[in-house]
Amino acid sequence: MKKCTFFLIKMLFLITPIMAKDRVDQFTHPNNLYNNGLQFYYNSEYGPAMKCIKKAMLLAPNNKQIRTLFYQLRREIGLPVVFTQDNVISRMFAVFFNAVPPQWNAILGSFLLLIVSLIVFLPVKKKKYILYIIGMFSTSVVLLSVGLIRYYIFFNVPDRIATHIIDLYEEPDVKSKKNITLPAGSELRVVDQIGEFLLVKTLDKREAWVQEEFVPPLWE
Repeated sequence: MKKCTFFLIKMLFLITPIMAKDRVDQFTHPNNLYNNGLQFYYNSEYGPAMKCIKKAMLLAPNNKQIRTLFYQLRREIGLPVVFTQDNVISRMFAVFFNAVPPQWNAILGSFLLLIVSLIVFLPVKKKKYILYIIGMFSTSVVLLSVGLIRYYIFFNVPDRIATHIIDLYEEPDVKSKKNITLPAGSELRVVDQIGEFLLVKTLDKREAWVQEEFVPPLWE
């Protein structure tokens, strides 16, 4: 029984990195987003470029190359350069975990938790494996916490990117159009929705109504 348990643990440790690598290929990787955004940027397509780079920033905020292009895009669009989510906490979460998507962090943590459960509940001498149990349990908690927190923060925030120059409205009605527009690539936070109109907040804290079709969700 002990040999079987040890063999299972060893195999899971060997297989998990391979599974994680395959999983990365199935999801959008920050490097792919950066390359796509750079191509859009060279073609002066600021809306699609910002959408790609914004997602890359959320997935890998500690990547200097991505951050540099992100700030450059903001300058050219005419937006504030400051990035409120580029703080110590978000960068700390990304330093060791940006090689895989946040949800995969949680999956890896679940695997480790399963291994810990096997060791605890199988009829083996626990003292012999106490260091392994403590180490794997701590790692699983960290992976689960980081995965869930990053998934909630980065994937569930109601952020939108204006893919084209968009009109602003005083009310959720096409007749209330303002005389100002937002440039393509503008970052918006959704506050409310009525029908096909979204109440959004801009980076400078202004609120206005926009048509939903021109500001698709960041993560589609």
